[in-house]
Amino acid sequence: QASSTRIIYKKAELIAAGIKPGIIKSIAFNISNVVNSSFSSYEVRIGATTSINAITANAPMFTIFGPAPLVVAGGWHTSTKYPITRGFDWDGNSNIIIETHAVTTLPVGSSNQMLTMTSIAGNEVAYKYSDTIGLSAENSAKGYTGAGASAAKPQLQVEFCTVDSTPTNILNAVWIPTNLISNISNPRAIATISQKDSSPPNVPLSATVTGGAGTTIKWTCLQGATAGGLTTDNVANITVVPTTVGTFKYVISASDLPCSATDTVTITVNNTIPVSLVIDSPLCTSNTGKLKAVLPGGTTSADYKFNWAGAASPFIVAADTARDSLKNLPSGNYTLMIQLKSDLA
Repeated sequence: QASSTRIIYKKAELIAAGIKPGIIKSIAFNISNVVNSSFSSYEVRIGATTSINAITANAPMFTIFGPAPLVVAGGWHTSTKYPITRGFDWDGNSNIIIETHAVTTLPVGSSNQMLTMTSIAGNEVAYKYSDTIGLSAENSAKGYTGAGASAAKPQLQVEFCTVDSTPTNILNAVWIPTNLISNISNPRAIATISQKDSSPPNVPLSATVTGGAGTTIKWTCLQGATAGGLTTDNVANITVVPTTVGTFKYVISASDLPCSATDTVTITVNNTIPVSLVIDSPLCTSNTGKLKAVLPGGTTSADYKFNWAGAASPFIVAADTARDSLKNLPSGNYTLMIQLKSDLA
């Protein structure tokens, strides 16, 4: 009338099934043939172990269901899916051990049949019964017995977090425009931007989040939403407009409890670099025009990266990013954006 079962799922089996280290949200079994649908008490526990012997395994476990009455149905059914409210943090190295304790009014021989794996259970699955009515099998003096070579391990369905705090998470922040922000591929980069013409810069931020249907997104500026120019905070793609020169930290969090993750970008807004241009206009239709940047005192052209642009693009080449002047230019409109190399490091 009462039984206890232990099942060990090895690290290699979990990895082969595509399960990643991190938070496990739920586990489920499949009853392929329901013989006994009603249990007066049922309990499920989970834990981690280095052992592959369920008979002798001695691992700390915590309860994820029950003990409580349970009515089960066949197949992958909600009645045999057990959510882990606080989550089970699998380290990716241990084996997982699951323990069930069942009490029913039917004889212990009237067991449900489970959908099984092809691997032999051996001692990775163990069980014991209670010979005394009213005594749980867990508290029985009997020891566990291995399922043996003729039995197979039950299939296990695992729901795990794809948004989590492990190195395998799929939460990435991307910053644009790329010509203003360095280390854009690093979600924890320190990004440096500059005001343009003394105007607050617009900085688009976006995140790719893979999670469950209930995943929520939240952006926060540690210096305050107003100062950081944060007006929309609950969608993946936002634009922030820092209102002053200074350093601003923006944190994105994604949550699908018990799964969660955060990433941070630090943006430094510098003053506009005071620069002016000395212009020599071309004579008539000849290509004799010259442009030279007048830089702040105490600095040289080696301190800056120069981004020249103009209608006469053939006259501007890649090497010009290191030059504070251009020559042999035709008439036309030209622009110059300069950046301190120290800000791009």
